[in-house]
Amino acid sequence: MSKEEIYQIIGEVLSGTSDPHKRELLNSWIEESQENFQTYNLLKESWESTRIETRHPHEEDRLQSVLSKIESEDKPWWLTNGFLLKIAASLGFFVVCSWLYLANGSFFQQIFTEDKTITQKSNVAGQKSSFKLPDGTAVWLNSESTLAYDSDYGVSKREVKLLGEAYFEVKKDKKRAFIVTSGNLKTTALGTSFNIQAFPEEDNLIVSLIEGRVRVDQYQSVHHENVSSNIFLKPGERISYNKGNNSFEKSEFDVVKAGMWKEGTLIFDDEDFLDILKELERWYGVQIEVINRPEREAVRFSGKFHHESLESILLAMSYSKKFTYKIDGKTITIQFNQK
Repeated sequence: MSKEEIYQIIGEVLSGTSDPHKRELLNSWIEESQENFQTYNLLKESWESTRIETRHPHEEDRLQSVLSKIESEDKPWWLTNGFLLKIAASLGFFVVCSWLYLANGSFFQQIFTEDKTITQKSNVAGQKSSFKLPDGTAVWLNSESTLAYDSDYGVSKREVKLLGEAYFEVKKDKKRAFIVTSGNLKTTALGTSFNIQAFPEEDNLIVSLIEGRVRVDQYQSVHHENVSSNIFLKPGERISYNKGNNSFEKSEFDVVKAGMWKEGTLIFDDEDFLDILKELERWYGVQIEVINRPEREAVRFSGKFHHESLESILLAMSYSKKFTYKIDGKTITIQFNQK
């Protein structure tokens, strides 16, 4: 499928005018690579945040004029070849994006619409970043994660959108609550520290409270209509929301361990081996293939690693779990012995 075709399909799917066959084609394209997956999710977030029903007169001329001024030579491919013009025409709204690729593998993006500017900060696999929001709230953003907020942040509201995982140390503001939106959940706090895991490919969305107090509201849809439940957390409590069966589970956790990922520490506490491999792929930006893959829950592992190389972790795990591994650039092959 050519880029021209996928441009058109993305526009039709996001605007709700596609047929089932095109949605299947898009799903297949998304699954082909992590780049495709991230591109689609960023465009979807932008579309949901910037929908405008009427098109601006001469919008294509305005888009082309602004795009011609973006000087970065490392623009993502979807900023080239008229991609935004095609998407804007399909979706029927005016939006211009500018990107800055940072040296550590993070992206800073601004989306300009008719009435506001949306800022998005993203990390690719194997990269993490930390920064402060305009009000002074500190954020640690994990690999394969995106945080977005608009130009009203800190003025009339303090609301961010999260795709992936982030740790927040919220600046106190009695007038404006701090709100994190992840899918159909909203986590609200005034001044506190908490961690949210909301990776789209994982079954559970987890909110872990380190200090302070938060309220987690569940809405019936991602458009945040009709609150169906809300849960209050105390320090040391977390909730796990299963997206498949729409259920919540509250439990206690070790607050010391919760945010250690932002310090470069990986902790596995009797975790399923296949889940650990997924975390290692995200943490180090690699692809892991398993030969003679064990059944889920059949192999479990515990360990703590601080700024360790991937090879050191694989070596430690291979001793206890009896497998061999081969590292070839960004591709890792793990083989279990047949019993």
